[in-house]
Amino acid sequence: MVTDKEAEVICDKIMKKQNELKEELKMVLDGNHEFIDAMFEKYIITVDDIRNRKKREKVCDDERCKGIKKNGENCSRRKLTGKDYCGTHEKGNGVETTEIEATVQDGIVKYIDPVSGQPIPVDQVLRSMS
Repeated sequence: MVTDKEAEVICDKIMKKQNELKEELKMVLDGNHEFIDAMFEKYIITVDDIRNRKKREKVCDDERCKGIKKNGENCSRRKLTGKDYCGTHEKGNGVETTEIEATVQDGIVKYIDPVSGQPIPVDQVLRSMS
């Protein structure tokens, strides 16, 4: 939990940044100041919002998912009971991979499904690689 004093300091910093942004918008947009003020009123953060914020519990190494994120770092989530991976990495685990054939016709690369022999859209191929 965050102390009252820490919450006040954080809240003050957020409000200062919001006010700076609001003033910059007013200068750039040079127009409807009431609209900008009203827009920022929706996002007022109070000391209670900060004080009551729950901190994430750190997952110990033996309970941590064994998945690797796209940036190469280890996943920081807790693994599912009886599994080695979290829900996100469990979905992608055990997926069969298939080699596809790439051909070049008139300078254009086309990917061919080995089962149907039909072309596969490039965006589908790229999504399956991520």
